[in-house]
Amino acid sequence: MFGEATLVAVLAASSLAVSVITLILVLVLWRRVKVQTEKAASLQAGALQAASASAGSGVVFCRSCGTQYDSAATACPDCKTARA
Repeated sequence: MFGEATLVAVLAASSLAVSVITLILVLVLWRRVKVQTEKAASLQAGALQAASASAGSGVVFCRSCGTQYDSAATACPDCKTARA
């Protein structure tokens, strides 16, 4: 009878230990995923800001002569055709 009680106590203690270890592992992995997600969001936001900054000033091609020029210009520097 004493042997059964000891066995039950050992099984209960080991079950509790496994549950605590599992909880700790889940929390550690959850924190890692959260940090990686925040880093990815930060990098993506930086890339979007860089893309939007470069979208304001770019290059265009003249529809008449095909010359490449700055998008801020209103006419082609070579043939003076106005931008549409």
